[in-house]
Amino acid sequence: ELVSAGAVIEGFTVQQMVKRPHAQELLLGAVVDRTFGPCLMFGQGGIAAEIIADRCMGLPPLNANLAHDMIARTRVSRLLEGFRDRQPADISAVEAALTSLSDLVIDFPAIKELDINPLLADSDGVIALDPDLLTQLAAVLHEVVGERIVVVDHEQHGARIQIWSGNVVQ
Repeated sequence: ELVSAGAVIEGFTVQQMVKRPHAQELLLGAVVDRTFGPCLMFGQGGIAAEIIADRCMGLPPLNANLAHDMIARTRVSRLLEGFRDRQPADISAVEAALTSLSDLVIDFPAIKELDINPLLADSDGVIALDPDLLTQLAAVLHEVVGERIVVVDHEQHGARIQIWSGNVVQ
């Protein structure tokens, strides 16, 4: 059960379901390597991303040309060019997402892992769904407690870290 007996629900957010039937599911990610520092990942996303294993790695900082080269090193790049009834995806929007991710990990060194899967890409641009972020504080707590944690930011209470077991660290 995800809700504890003493939980207080202060509200919730409802968003419109994203409908992009001809979009390609991509994966954008970043991880801090002990040797290389921040590393970026791009590839085919979706629920079978681990099985398909179509991805490449790069080092920030990225500009549009380097982002384009990362995209071109994957098999999914051919799908982004369009085929059958699918229009070509907006490659410049995918490049912009990669360069923005590069800027983000440079500007915020507390980011230890970031995963966007899927990043939907089609002729209308890109939209990020289901981002997952691990910061330095969260990484330290994860090593200490060995459980998955969720960072909850609340204006009245400040940042709180919710550990799945129900314990709260402030």
